[in-house]
Amino acid sequence: MSYSRFLFLTRSLSPVTISENNINTSSKKFELGFINSLSERCNLEVIYIGKEVAKEGVDTVGNNITYKCINHHSIKGFIALLRCLAKRNGSTKRTVITSAYYPLLSFVLLIMKSLDVRVFSFIYDTHRSGTKGMGSIKRYLAELYFSLGFLMAKRFTGLVVLNEAFIEKLKIKTPYMKTTVGAIIDKNKFISEYDISSSMGAIKTICFAGTLNEENGVEALLQAYKEDEGLGYEINFYGYGELQEKILAISKYDERIKYCGVLAQDELQKKFLEADFLINLRTVDAVSSDYAFPSKLIDCLATGVPVISNEIAVMGKLYKNCFYPIKSVSKEGVLDSLRELDKLEVFPLIKGEVEEVLRKNNNWNDIASEVLSFVEEGK
Repeated sequence: MSYSRFLFLTRSLSPVTISENNINTSSKKFELGFINSLSERCNLEVIYIGKEVAKEGVDTVGNNITYKCINHHSIKGFIALLRCLAKRNGSTKRTVITSAYYPLLSFVLLIMKSLDVRVFSFIYDTHRSGTKGMGSIKRYLAELYFSLGFLMAKRFTGLVVLNEAFIEKLKIKTPYMKTTVGAIIDKNKFISEYDISSSMGAIKTICFAGTLNEENGVEALLQAYKEDEGLGYEINFYGYGELQEKILAISKYDERIKYCGVLAQDELQKKFLEADFLINLRTVDAVSSDYAFPSKLIDCLATGVPVISNEIAVMGKLYKNCFYPIKSVSKEGVLDSLRELDKLEVFPLIKGEVEEVLRKNNNWNDIASEVLSFVEEGK
């Protein structure tokens, strides 16, 4: 394979993850969608630097992707990573794209930047999401550790973000571009209109998939069902999180609430298509709200199944007419919205309009092309 000027560093996409199609987090979905689309435009080298045990070496994945595993925490691996980053073809130097900015990696990348290697980082979440629930000392040390890495990342050549809010709040001067998450859009899923009628009087099913915590509206859903025993929807929870045990406990006496475990992505997609509704909730004051984009909403919309969601500032008005709105992520907001939805005979949205929004704004090929143009500017 010819020299790859573009190099992507990942902590998410391990060889096991790719071979088993274990794409079960938003970061994995984003990175896989991005590198697959980017590889259609250029030769790409992907280096896995995560924690999963992997044999160091080289494998080719697809026509334009060379895949390597490097344990840069060892001296040998550290030197191997430096050599790989510094590799050039004549006067052509590497352009490095990553989604990680912890101190050791940021330090390595700043060394490379001093040698005229162009370094860019995706930032689509904050480390503070992972420090919730830690003890005060452990949380302080984790905050200090990742804040140092983020401070160094601000000296990269550029940043690619999903949400501009943190750029403005932190007054970051680093060149950046705003992008979004992509979706695989199957036209066949948008041919017929939404059908929310129950066959033979069967109870309607709502599907929730994601981290089972308060930020994702799970507590509000559980409180709403506790308040109204006549709420006529069965809700199936997929995923794991701090409220998992509570869901299991409630499911023992409330048949409308079911915990269905963690499924592989292809199996989860089948469950999505079997549901009457998909639900996506996110509290507006979530710790990641200034950094993230509701990628799960895009995944849900792309199924062609009716979606229930609350509005989040980063969406703007673009997706406002693509889902049935929950008034607020609270017991009262959920109850009011689901009661109103239960009275409807026709879902008040048009599939064709949803498909058009996704095609115009969430096409992986367009996203990869725009990011490529950004990282190539001024090369």
